Amino acid sequence: MGKRDSKKDILLVANYASDVGYAWWLMESFWIHINKLYTDQNTVFLCYPRVNKIPDSIKNTSIATRELNFSTSKSSLLRQIQFIKKHKIDCIYYSDQPMLHWRYAIFRCFGVRKIIVHDHTPGMRTRPTGIKKLLKTLVMRAPWITADAYIGATPFIQSRGEIVGCIPKYKCFNAPNGIPSDQPDSKANVHEIFDIPITRQVMIATGRAHSVKGIDFALRCLAKVVLQDKENSLHFLFCGDGPHLDELKNLSRELDIEGHVTFAGKRQDVKNILPNCNFAFHPSKAEVGYSLSILEYMQAKLPVVVSDNPSVCGATIHNKTGLIYKENHLDAACEAIKKLVKNKEATEIMGLHAETLLIQSYKIEDTHSALAYIFHKVLLVK
Repeated sequence: MGKRDSKKDILLVANYASDVGYAWWLMESFWIHINKLYTDQNTVFLCYPRVNKIPDSIKNTSIATRELNFSTSKSSLLRQIQFIKKHKIDCIYYSDQPMLHWRYAIFRCFGVRKIIVHDHTPGMRTRPTGIKKLLKTLVMRAPWITADAYIGATPFIQSRGEIVGCIPKYKCFNAPNGIPSDQPDSKANVHEIFDIPITRQVMIATGRAHSVKGIDFALRCLAKVVLQDKENSLHFLFCGDGPHLDELKNLSRELDIEGHVTFAGKRQDVKNILPNCNFAFHPSKAEVGYSLSILEYMQAKLPVVVSDNPSVCGATIHNKTGLIYKENHLDAACEAIKKLVKNKEATEIMGLHAETLLIQSYKIEDTHSALAYIFHKVLLVK
């Protein structure tokens, strides 16, 4: 009994159902790494708000999965407290939850010692000033109701937490997003698979078909380059699905560019498709400093065209690994696209520089190491 009393468990909290895909593979890799670090001394629990199919990557570990909504909902608070008491939860690891919440104080009353928040939420925020900044700064230093650590998914997010969130610097950390270094099984012939004329260069974009990703802007750029500027050797390939896919298809018809764009839908072979494209376009309106898609382009030796939005262009070096244009400026984006279309040699050189930068700065192993350091430092503090 004495051994059990001294044993403290760790709780990992998922925000979505167990079978939701997209970028949740990254969080899954974090959960798996944390489990490896602490499974000898602790039971590591993972709570999903709804359990459908458990991902194989999680199923093949010793992580104990449960169905329990650990959101800010008042209706589930009693069950949350019961779970914390039963399993003697010492540390809770959240993704994209508030840095400050009254329920944190309640959890601490029932044994939780450390609360860690990992922020992956995209976009810019309004910087507080004056009395608002002063009050926010004071509140963020309050004990019990604030988390013990704030992890930014990129340096941009860490800085945003400090400047906009007014979170004390000693609570702010950074575990820069990275991707695995594995290479594609084969290089897919995109011209053959998608029936794209061999004379055309392929500009690719991947991700959700959602308005925030700016694919409508990409279509308008394509229309200008192909129809107004008569650059007929360009084809746009979009891999992804989502709530606005039909709207994007309708827009391509309205712009009369259907013959120069392919909507491939959600693909499981994106890593095989990317190396056979020429360059990428990522017109997103909000990311975390950069996106996983941009890192995948870099890995495939593709330069990327991105806006100068600080939440988007953090991994791109202008004229070296890609081209950066003024956000929402159609002509500037089109000029960047045409520059890559017209100079294939320069495009290939940029792609090689992009791959080098990816290897040097954006490996998933480095992300895991940073996460391990943060957990070790936070959990050691009494």
